[in-house]
Amino acid sequence: MISHGYDVSIGRNGDAEIDFVAEKNHQKLYLQVAASTADRETSKREFGAFSGIDDNYPKYVLTLDDTNISESHNGIERKSLPDFIIKEL
Repeated sequence: MISHGYDVSIGRNGDAEIDFVAEKNHQKLYLQVAASTADRETSKREFGAFSGIDDNYPKYVLTLDDTNISESHNGIERKSLPDFIIKEL
């Protein structure tokens, strides 16, 4: 993300840590990264890190899960990490 011009930091949301908050041109991306969200507890933790952040900036959970699996929880999108790097940046 840094090589694409983003300023990157670690975020805090109460007791939860947000893996990355990336900012560029006065826009933000919130990113959680996990190997997989197949486990219910992992999914709950990763998506839950964004709970209460009510701004309209994109929020993503990036995983190495099968790219055919898509999830969205309250506007938070689960995307494949490799696809995100190739297509979104």
